[in-house]
Amino acid sequence: MSHASLARLVKEIPPDAIKLTEKFWPGPLTLVLLKREEVPDIVTAGLPNVAVRMPDHPMALQLIQVAGCPIAAPVQILWLSQPTTAEHVRDQLDPNRFRP
Repeated sequence: MSHASLARLVKEIPPDAIKLTEKFWPGPLTLVLLKREEVPDIVTAGLPNVAVRMPDHPMALQLIQVAGCPIAAPVQILWLSQPTTAEHVRDQLDPNRFRP
């Protein structure tokens, strides 16, 4: 994702975010920034921020290129429910969750 593409999604790209994207994109870096009004609320669950990532997988990159626009996709671990509250996230990150 170019910085111009990122600017279509977020209100401001802080200088530190630019440095991070130059070093880690494509790759496992997710930026959480204030969204522009054009980003639908359904993408952000009505929150003012949007999480943006540029994957480092050939198929995902090709899909983005063919679509010609950003793709909204939830990140979900198959055996966990989609977290929609802070409590859900806390529960899923609990290190004791998977211990007998």
